[in-house]
Amino acid sequence: MVLGFDYTSNLVDLLLSPHGSSPLYQSLVPRQYQDQSVQDRMTELECHLVSHGLNQDSMRMLTETGVRSLSLLALLRPRDIQRLFPAMTPQQRRLLEVSLARLDPRPPYQVTAGLKRFLAHSPAEPGVTEEVEEKPSAEEQKEQEHKGGEVDAALKLVESSKKILECPVCYLTCLPPRIWQCNNGHLTCNSCHAHTRLCPLCRSNFTAVRPLAAERLAAQVPTPCRNAAHGCRVSLAWADRQRHEAECELGVGHCPVISCSAPVPLRGVVEHLKQVHSWSEDFIHHKLDDSVHSFSSSISTANFLHTMQDQQNFWWGPQSVSYEGQLFFLLISRHVADGTDRGYFNFWLWMAGTEARAGTFRYRIQVEGAGEEISYASAPVSLEVGLVTIREEQLSLLLSDGAVRRLIRNGDRLHYNVQIEKC
Repeated sequence: MVLGFDYTSNLVDLLLSPHGSSPLYQSLVPRQYQDQSVQDRMTELECHLVSHGLNQDSMRMLTETGVRSLSLLALLRPRDIQRLFPAMTPQQRRLLEVSLARLDPRPPYQVTAGLKRFLAHSPAEPGVTEEVEEKPSAEEQKEQEHKGGEVDAALKLVESSKKILECPVCYLTCLPPRIWQCNNGHLTCNSCHAHTRLCPLCRSNFTAVRPLAAERLAAQVPTPCRNAAHGCRVSLAWADRQRHEAECELGVGHCPVISCSAPVPLRGVVEHLKQVHSWSEDFIHHKLDDSVHSFSSSISTANFLHTMQDQQNFWWGPQSVSYEGQLFFLLISRHVADGTDRGYFNFWLWMAGTEARAGTFRYRIQVEGAGEEISYASAPVSLEVGLVTIREEQLSLLLSDGAVRRLIRNGDRLHYNVQIEKC
């Protein structure tokens, strides 16, 4: 007796759920698999599919159909793929066939045997019909072999493309949006080109002609997430990888205490501040909500509006702010441009979250005094973005020393108001 995939998927879901049928679950699923969480099974499944080139849309189709673990995926028959996933592209279906072929067709906890024992003592369920396993014809076997050969060739092409696109300086894959080539056609990644005057292989000059074929190929080659060293196992094409990295929860950022250079996981900012910087349990300076989503404060500028060497770079804060379950830090810094005596103040809101999460908020900072007001509005900056980038890309309110002098009041105080809203 062969069960249809839909029925098998639902039944195995029942077996895997200790809350759905506990006695059956305990008897059929060995103990070492009972402690594996749903998230662990999903992560294992995603890693397997991504490693074989499946994209996010294909994985979503599989999940919506009921495939939520490698064990369920192993029950999917190749001949059912086109029927179950008509919207999936032919290339993605071929990659899915390869991912199935490389799985143990038997789930690791012998659920197939368990199902047989269970069904042998249970009445047939309505709607469950026996299916006769059809032997593929010679033409179908030839077509399957042809498709398998195409998939193997595609996988080999990916590996060889990585070698072709390898930068001779850092030995990493050259990535979009810019790849450089010398007069002899050797490639160098954009990062290494910034520090290399001549081609590292033949010492010839770089050309201004862009290697468009190489750049387009590089945009399709799967590369690991930038957080791979911190546990992320995702490997995607360039555009998909950019979107993933913007919301990857395993990201590592900067400590909001600017003098601290330690990299801090976005998930562990609070623990870092408490353990390393001895912040108290209740360290939030401003607790905002829907009824109160702004605060006012001020800083003293008496000792910093000059260019003494020990005061050329100084910062105030961080002031911690909570809003909508999210943690923010207000930072104000002053620095003097190299080789000049001109000082500048930067005001920005850092957020302990991903770039995508930061984009769901907006903040406005208003600095006012002596009848003048200066306002700045933007999305908060993720802690993944450092101080140098914030200054260079102007991701903050920038005021010169002269502007600050005009705005100060009460002798030396610079007053400001900060408002945060959810988009």
